[in-house]
Amino acid sequence: MANEAVRLVVNNDGISASVSTQQLAQSLNFGGGGGTFDGMEARVTALEVLAKQTNEKLDKIIDKMSKVEVDVARLDGKVTSLPSAEAFGHLRGRVDSLPTIPKIAAVFGIIGVLISIASNWDKLYSLIHTAPLVPG
Repeated sequence: MANEAVRLVVNNDGISASVSTQQLAQSLNFGGGGGTFDGMEARVTALEVLAKQTNEKLDKIIDKMSKVEVDVARLDGKVTSLPSAEAFGHLRGRVDSLPTIPKIAAVFGIIGVLISIASNWDKLYSLIHTAPLVPG
């Protein structure tokens, strides 16, 4: 029966063609399978199993993507509550106007000089009033 010819009749202008079962088997011979009618059931079953596994994986991906979507929405809410660039620029200007370490050191130095002048005022006063105005 493997070499029997199968006759296909095409009703277009009365043309007919015949194809052997061997030619049909060769037309199915691709994709690494046996290419025979007997192997088609196993190949279709394998494809159905693969399609089921693919659907399960897609369902898992969809579940994970929905969780990601919730996370993105939560982050979007947090981002909208952050200060704008204008507000941040105003804050940066205020931070820049704060005193730096050299400024603070200068203030403490001036305070130290004023304290030493105040604590030694009587000595300084006596030096100023007893000293001659013009050397000579």
